Amino acid sequence: MRENSSNIVVNYFTNKVRFKSKFLWRRYLLKELDNYEANRVKYKNLDEYMPQMVLFFEKTAKELKD
Repeated sequence: MRENSSNIVVNYFTNKVRFKSKFLWRRYLLKELDNYEANRVKYKNLDEYMPQMVLFFEKTAKELKD
């Protein structure tokens, strides 16, 4: 099965952040995914939610860097 673009992006950022932060970001990612699940009417699939995920990872990476 081929991975779609959203899975590739999530896997990339997940692996990049995981190795740098030792899972400190995990609970925040779970909250973000809960938000996605709670808004499935608005976001039909993860591809539609991807802009929110990118913002999450950018914000988290900046906070972990500081």
